[in-house]
Amino acid sequence: MKLRILIFIFLFSIKGHCQFMSLSKYDTGKYRETDNAAIYKIKGKIYETDHKTFFSSDKMKIFENKTNDVIYITVYNKRYLFIGYFPNTPEEIKLPFPYGGRALNKLDVIDLEDVSKTWAYKFDTPTKIKNMKSFNPKYGDITYCNHLKPEKSNQ
Repeated sequence: MKLRILIFIFLFSIKGHCQFMSLSKYDTGKYRETDNAAIYKIKGKIYETDHKTFFSSDKMKIFENKTNDVIYITVYNKRYLFIGYFPNTPEEIKLPFPYGGRALNKLDVIDLEDVSKTWAYKFDTPTKIKNMKSFNPKYGDITYCNHLKPEKSNQ
């Protein structure tokens, strides 16, 4: 019985950490050459993006990048599109680690089931997508994984 409980707790904890998914998780392997768009399938619906300027569905633009910033797209809970903005500088582009681990300038969140619901965030302190744990659409709250280390330990 204890083993079953431990397995259940382990599986539940994995589900909690896997709600933010890279867009590549939903890749169909299809590609539209007319506008260099990759095609993705989320909850049975087809989406297209060129990973630079737009994200659309059924010929309707859900998102359009009107900045010169580099964008990184991830999906939360198979419903919310998280679009992170990063400076388009040679230094930023050459960094050796993925965009999920880089400090954001700003973040847009779009509800894929009702695209009129959007949230916009600007950050004054270094904030990374990989440190985000959950999102509460009712209040627009983002919960973070805080990994705090003590300054000094007696043990």
